[in-house]
Amino acid sequence: MAGLALARRLGDELLVDVGARGPAHIDPIETAKHLGIEVTFGHLNGATARIFRKGARARIRVSDRIVTVGRRRFSIMHEIGHYLLNHALPTEGDEASWFKTCCAQRDRSDEREADVLAVEHLTPTRMVKPYCDVTPVNLHAVRTIAEVFATSPVMSAMRFVELSGERCAAVYSEAGVVKWAKRSRTFSAFIALGMRLSRETVAGDYFDRGAISDIAQSRPAGTWLGSSELAAGVEIVEHATVIPEPGWGGVLSLLWIPRSISAAA
Repeated sequence: MAGLALARRLGDELLVDVGARGPAHIDPIETAKHLGIEVTFGHLNGATARIFRKGARARIRVSDRIVTVGRRRFSIMHEIGHYLLNHALPTEGDEASWFKTCCAQRDRSDEREADVLAVEHLTPTRMVKPYCDVTPVNLHAVRTIAEVFATSPVMSAMRFVELSGERCAAVYSEAGVVKWAKRSRTFSAFIALGMRLSRETVAGDYFDRGAISDIAQSRPAGTWLGSSELAAGVEIVEHATVIPEPGWGGVLSLLWIPRSISAAA
């Protein structure tokens, strides 16, 4: 936890260092320049971006296969996170160091710390929190965050859930199966990874029919939560969208359990 707290603090303090007073001033390429890190774009196997040492300096290479601005910005900032947190970096031309420090070989804590630093720098808590204090909960708020902070829909949804006081969760599914879920602090129900979605869910219906509605829809909470105690007698609101960018291709669902909605009402 101390590592994550440090990562969060460094991501925020760096905003002051680069003079970013609002969302429009947050630019990971300019942040890299401020730190003396060169950013280049080109072919890259097995990663969206990588940072390495070149003499006394560092360079980030970003895959030219990334087509969305939000994902590119996060990839750059993630690599800057490794640099600022003094994680081991490969040396240009040294294959052994490349293997040891690739994301697949790094300690999970290093990857998590770099993620947290990137998220805090790109979507500072003090700037993004007002966009999360909204009701009803739906993807409109998530899309506003994505537009204002130039972040991907997935990152924006995860940040929304992290900072929202509502009972909500972001769930990503592919081919009708839950791949991951992130819950707000007040969303106590468990969503099982690998769970096959019911056709009664908006996401499940999409995988069955190939079409999706851009309207938030109420469903019995059991369609997502099964027979959990939280699901008894309540409804859940699902607002879902397809994530078409390369490397994704599934459905992002934002789930919300309104405090006032009851299936029995």
